[in-house]
Amino acid sequence: MHRHEVYNKNDDMNNLFKIYHQNIRGLKHKINEFILSFLAEAPHLICLTERHLKNYEIDATPISKYKLGAKYCGKELKN
Repeated sequence: MHRHEVYNKNDDMNNLFKIYHQNIRGLKHKINEFILSFLAEAPHLICLTERHLKNYEIDATPISKYKLGAKYCGKELKN
């Protein structure tokens, strides 16, 4: 008796490296809404573009199960 395996294209989808990018304004006031927006996807990497946070605000905005890898805050312009 031979065993036949069925190819499931969803298996490939589950093995993809997932990146979530969001251009967000006002993250400190929308953090819970932001987290809920990607919770089901469980991305491996999150990239945020936020022009209105200072270094200390970024450090004070942890996202559970993720580690801050890099940040940049421009100091020459107001925002």
